[in-house]
Amino acid sequence: MDQAQVHRAKALIWPENLIPIFQPPYSTELNPAERFWQHRKSPLKGKCFETLDQLRKQL
Repeated sequence: MDQAQVHRAKALIWPENLIPIFQPPYSTELNPAERFWQHRKSPLKGKCFETLDQLRKQL
């Protein structure tokens, strides 16, 4: 669960059989978009492209 104030409100009543687990406000490991870009960028590490067209072809 994120750190939104509504999720942390003291007036919020949790059922006894539910234990809330809060994640950090910004967690790249849990963000699917971050994992996607990490996967897309990994073959490009250490490479230099002279033109934007060369980069586009590689992608």
